[in-house]
Amino acid sequence: MARVAIGVDVRSSDNFGELLTLIRSLKRDERLHCRVVFFDAATPAIIRRYKESRRPHPLAARIEGTIEQIIEDERRMLMPMMEVSDYI
Repeated sequence: MARVAIGVDVRSSDNFGELLTLIRSLKRDERLHCRVVFFDAATPAIIRRYKESRRPHPLAARIEGTIEQIIEDERRMLMPMMEVSDYI
């Protein structure tokens, strides 16, 4: 394959360790052009999205707290992925 894109979110966090190891390995391979793009949004925009869709946050069933607290926990969980990102 010439081009591949993979999308992950916080629901994949159980496998982040393996994924981070793989990303670092791909970045070291000089034959490849591996770039990681990390998407984020302002907390009010995320809250508005969940209110408009009337869907719960994916972590709401696993983490207790307000939506703001859940979003902050999500950001902490995703920090290792942000750290290996080339573009944020």
